[in-house]
Amino acid sequence: MKNSVGVLFYEVGNLKSIANALRILDINFELIENSREVKKFKKIILPGVGSYSEAKESIKKKKFDLEIKNFVEKSDNYLLGICLGMQLLLDQSLEFGTTKGLCLISGNVVKIDDNDLTIPNIGWFNLKKQNESQLLNNFKRHELCFYFAHSFYCSLKNNIHKVASIESKDKITSVIEKNNIFGCQFHPEKSQKSGLKFLKNFCEL
Repeated sequence: MKNSVGVLFYEVGNLKSIANALRILDINFELIENSREVKKFKKIILPGVGSYSEAKESIKKKKFDLEIKNFVEKSDNYLLGICLGMQLLLDQSLEFGTTKGLCLISGNVVKIDDNDLTIPNIGWFNLKKQNESQLLNNFKRHELCFYFAHSFYCSLKNNIHKVASIESKDKITSVIEKNNIFGCQFHPEKSQKSGLKFLKNFCEL
């Protein structure tokens, strides 16, 4: 399994689309339903769609929270959070109250309050790079277009971890990176060629 990618299954995620994307890329992957299986992998994807509090409760119930933290302590392991999965990497979310996150990257998840963006923010958006990333380093500018569907965004405490934002809205963090921890607000599994390229870069780390 060291050559496979593990996809966390905790009942809150878009597993079918992610599985299809990985099959297109001919990437070996396994769904991880038991937290004890996490240590068998070198690369883990944390998907997520829906309620932050429900997702965190499910992760905690399955003890994935503890295993994820142990997992990223090894520098040659790699974690990718997608959409809600990225938001779970932060300290807390202010969605319907306050819910503690995995506390892997400092920051809060807050509601979009920009009059220029419809909530939920759904559609294709170009990215603007703020910092270099292993997952975007071979992208041409016209390829930096991805599909988003969200109402909350990641407000980071330290922008050194902010790789890219929506081009027209700098505050909407789109890609984050801290050592061996990565996250994307968009859905690479629904972003056609650019999304597949992004996933391929992660799987080939």
